Amino acid sequence: MQVQLEGAASTSQYYYYSFVNNTTGAPSDNYTQGSTSAKVQSISSLTFDEEKKTIYTFALQNCDNTQTPLVVSEPFTLTVVDVISTAPVFNSIAEVKQELSGKSADELKDQYYKVAANMVVLGFDPTEQYMYLRDAESDGYIVAYTKNKWSNTASPFIQGTNKTYTTFSYFKNPRIGDQITEMTFTPVEMGGVIVADLSGLEGKQTATGVNAKYDWGYIKGHCYSYTDVNKDPDKSIWGELELLEPMYKNHMERLGAPIRKDLCYDASNEADAAKLTFDDSNIADYVAINNVKLTANEDTDPVFSTTGLGTNLEIDWSLLPAAESTAALAEDGDETEEPAVKDVKAEIIKAYNDAKTEGKDIYFNIQGHIFKNATATGYALKIKDYSITEAAPLPTVKVTAAGNEIVATPDADDASKLAASFIKTVSVSSPDAELEDADFEILMSINGGEYEAYDAAKLAGFDTHNTTVAFKCPLRPGYLAGDRITTLTLSKDASDVNTLAEVAGGDNAKNLYHFRKHLKVVAAAEGTVMAADKEGNLAVVAAAPAEAEEGKYLADIVLVRKNAHKASIHEIDADAELLDEDESYAIATPAPATLFGVTVAEGNATDAEGNIYTIDPTFAAIPEGDAEAWKLTGYVLADDNDKPVIYLTASQAIDRVALPVITPAEAAFLDKTTVSITCDTEGAAIEYSLDGGKTWNPYTGAFDATASGEILARATADDMLPSHEAKASVVREYLSGDVTITVDEQEALTVITINGPAGAAIYYSLDGAAEKLYNGPLTLTNDTQAVINGQIKAYALESGKRPGAESVRDYQIKFKPEVTGIDGVGADQEAGSVRVEGNSIIVPEGAQTFDIAGRRVNPQGLPRGIYIVRLASGKAVKAVVK
Repeated sequence: MQVQLEGAASTSQYYYYSFVNNTTGAPSDNYTQGSTSAKVQSISSLTFDEEKKTIYTFALQNCDNTQTPLVVSEPFTLTVVDVISTAPVFNSIAEVKQELSGKSADELKDQYYKVAANMVVLGFDPTEQYMYLRDAESDGYIVAYTKNKWSNTASPFIQGTNKTYTTFSYFKNPRIGDQITEMTFTPVEMGGVIVADLSGLEGKQTATGVNAKYDWGYIKGHCYSYTDVNKDPDKSIWGELELLEPMYKNHMERLGAPIRKDLCYDASNEADAAKLTFDDSNIADYVAINNVKLTANEDTDPVFSTTGLGTNLEIDWSLLPAAESTAALAEDGDETEEPAVKDVKAEIIKAYNDAKTEGKDIYFNIQGHIFKNATATGYALKIKDYSITEAAPLPTVKVTAAGNEIVATPDADDASKLAASFIKTVSVSSPDAELEDADFEILMSINGGEYEAYDAAKLAGFDTHNTTVAFKCPLRPGYLAGDRITTLTLSKDASDVNTLAEVAGGDNAKNLYHFRKHLKVVAAAEGTVMAADKEGNLAVVAAAPAEAEEGKYLADIVLVRKNAHKASIHEIDADAELLDEDESYAIATPAPATLFGVTVAEGNATDAEGNIYTIDPTFAAIPEGDAEAWKLTGYVLADDNDKPVIYLTASQAIDRVALPVITPAEAAFLDKTTVSITCDTEGAAIEYSLDGGKTWNPYTGAFDATASGEILARATADDMLPSHEAKASVVREYLSGDVTITVDEQEALTVITINGPAGAAIYYSLDGAAEKLYNGPLTLTNDTQAVINGQIKAYALESGKRPGAESVRDYQIKFKPEVTGIDGVGADQEAGSVRVEGNSIIVPEGAQTFDIAGRRVNPQGLPRGIYIVRLASGKAVKAVVK
């Protein structure tokens, strides 16, 4: 790994780089000069902590020379994580593929997986980038990919342990038959298939000659060109290996890929071949096929009859690299002696041509692995070995078959294959009389079972799709090993179903469905029933027995589907039996749907939400009359356009609940107003809303409204339409704010100021006079010689509010006293007629009262002070108001 460090100052500066591995504590440093210079620091040895991490801290020092640091940069930290060694470990390819199954490409991106198990190399594609691997001890299969090619001489495969050349380890690229013991990879999707990508993980050979060494990558294994340590060629191939002694018993059967017994079949047994279909799970399986016929030879690729290769298997000769596929196995003798090499492809062509010249019809027994074909559209057999059979084949049994509605017909390409179709049941009969006369025993097999003597009784009443009946003659001396099979495939036109949902969602080309379970009649009219299955699915079934009635059952009938929810009973079941209910098959009657409050017009019902239902009158008549709304009962199913249809069973006219009465209907209030609601419909449940109908509350009694708004009320009752909504309006009003009256009493005048809420109009009245609009301070004057007492009232009126509280204030308008001429008046002792009561002076008639400044004042309501009272006699009396 390399880290590039760069400086950015003047060219005369030196940059001293240092870093420390925080995991190991190992320091390192170096320097460089110049603003454009960069230091590439190689980190060649990583020591990870227990969390598979290692941390490096880097710093930069700015120097005038190589010795003196001037400025030390802030350090920065680099964390390196070993994500590959933390990959989860699996014990087989099969196990890791199960983990990968179903995951998307994004989920697999940058993820690593490790398989630590015995795996065997099966082969390579022509580009040598793809290596086929399979589990040695299970059926797991995967493609290992490297963009560097598995034949790349720079990345040889290690054979043995990781040692130098001097300790005699051997380096070689992987080849067919080698063992892989461990590999770590990242999964990548290629052409819709998840492959194990090892690009860059393969490891490599370093140096050459005596210094050559192989650096482990993330794939390890052993070569099978050597004997085991005890030189026992029959010992398990997984033994520890030594060098230089070849072992040619590396047949695939010994390399962990034994022949799949369930995939071994005789191509001349057409019944076996016809039912054999290969898929991706068979890739890398080793299979043997006997008695395959060669049908053509273009001097390039032999053409085998597809009749014997299963439904989707071919021979793709491009999958047969000569160097790997033509080594014969030494059966006896010296195991280390290299046997003669044979060209399988050339020998097959020659054998075919020789037999053709001699007028013989020969067959081949072939073995090999199954892979994807060259176009990846099917599957191909990669031949590893073959043999030839030359005897005449056994005769083919001629069979005819007829059922209650079918006739067997021969296959256009192979008369030994017969096909017949039927609707419900069929019987097979008539073996080959000619063979019986020739003393050939005829055997039969049903659905791939064991062959047994022909028995007509066992061939009656077949009722399942793709039933196969095979006939053959057992092997007799002088005939080709391998049976000549006459196969009759019985195709059932009606699909077997157990629920009406399977009928509704079925894809039968002829719309025929053999309903094997019971159907319950839940509604009936002459010749038509509404039927329910065990799961509660419904269907309208025509051509039913005329006597069908609710509660009866139908069973084991063929239905002809009209649409998803309509069918008729097929004519072959025209006499279908009606059954009474039995606890062994009892079906609960599905509850019918109820459309409440719908309007009915022109054969349609429309609900309050505007949903429209077509009314089907099969089981009950469409209602008529001038009712405002109806209650319809029936079963709702979809028509051909997926629109709802109600199959009516009952109808009832319904009335509407009376309109609730809200009291008061209109009201204005300050704090609250009490609201009550009544409804003339007995037993009606009343609801009300204070938020425009967003939420509704059950009405249980009168309640107080405290805010302005609209009150809505509605009522409901059983089997009646809900009432229309009643409305009432209430308005909450608010008082205007208070006013403040300020009185400023001065000599001979009084100024009155009124303050109230901002923007409010203020009205006032003086001494009970008419109200006036206040426009500013009021100035009141007094030109008399007596105090004027008055009262002012005022209130505020804000927009949209009621008048505010009235404010009241008394005021006085003082007078300007005349000059009395009294100066320095002393106290007169003749004061019997003058007295002080509270803040008033009681004086006799004709007396005048003056303050200490000599101003005449009103003797009533005086402030504290000293006053002079001049009597009518001219005498003066001093009075003190305390």
